[in-house]
Amino acid sequence: MKLKAVRVGGRWATTEKWVQEFIAAMTEAHLPATPTAPRTPAERERDVAAANATLALLGV
Repeated sequence: MKLKAVRVGGRWATTEKWVQEFIAAMTEAHLPATPTAPRTPAERERDVAAANATLALLGV
């Protein structure tokens, strides 16, 4: 998506509407396709344990 603009007297001009459309398109493009559910406490504990194990292997 590109910001719409026109040349007027050697200068570039755009409209507030075009800027809003551009921002909306850029925001939508960076949102995940499907929202992710928050991790359960058990999943979080498992992930923490795995991260700690990795850090231990690295000597951190």
